[in-house]
Amino acid sequence: KGMDLSGLALSGKLEGPELEIGSLSGKFAEGIFTGRLGLLNWQVAEETQYRIELNLLDASYGQAKRQLSDLLGFKEDASPLEAGRLDTSLSLLLHPDPRSTSGQGRISIREANLGTIRLFGGLSSVLGGMGLKFASVKMDAFTADWKVENRVMTVSNGHVASPSLNLTLNGTMDLETKNLNMVSELTLFTGLFSKVLAPVSETMQLDLSGP
Repeated sequence: KGMDLSGLALSGKLEGPELEIGSLSGKFAEGIFTGRLGLLNWQVAEETQYRIELNLLDASYGQAKRQLSDLLGFKEDASPLEAGRLDTSLSLLLHPDPRSTSGQGRISIREANLGTIRLFGGLSSVLGGMGLKFASVKMDAFTADWKVENRVMTVSNGHVASPSLNLTLNGTMDLETKNLNMVSELTLFTGLFSKVLAPVSETMQLDLSGP
């Protein structure tokens, strides 16, 4: 639903209530995907369990996000497609009972516009107007490992990068309440930052919690 696939190839096996689709490959959002799909109790929609193994390489981040918006619960977006490339791998069990859904994977986004960190809050725009462009830092890459169990997503080895800083991210997000419990470390690159911010440490720890 909402997905545009091409060059699709697959093989299948049916044994009673279990349908196995293997050797799955094709093109999606300008990228190449491979994987496997298993459906248990496929005859009864409300009881169907899905086992998904997927690898997606060098896809368009904007196209993938747009096409998966319905599945991921994003609002429909009519703005221009976002830039960036996406690689991801995942192994996921989708169960009729959301509490029994589980899985793990890795995601990598590059060459994208992932937002801006304003190092000095509202003062950043003032400093930017004075030519001090380091006050606002645009992020262009993100990688993370994730795991889902009992409606909680655990993020590890999260890494957000830009030309002038690194930001790590580790913690959890409750998929039901959307509450965060994350710890992040922000490290500014040496050089101009160390001169401007001294004696402030070049590494700052942030605790992210709440909805």
